[in-house]
Amino acid sequence: ELMLREQLSHVYARLRETLSKREFEVLGLYVDGLSYSSIAERLGITTKAVDNALQRVRRKVSGFDMS
Repeated sequence: ELMLREQLSHVYARLRETLSKREFEVLGLYVDGLSYSSIAERLGITTKAVDNALQRVRRKVSGFDMS
């Protein structure tokens, strides 16, 4: 369990370095299970902005070394 916690901590830190504050915020809400419209309402942005942020996240983390 300690090794998993360390790995997740490393991935979390890498994501914080790689993603913008907004991308990280949108990703967190998305991972928590919120819909695009719920994320948009909570952050005061459009659903298109949510979609764009998640597309940028996908591009940035594709091929991301999770180790």
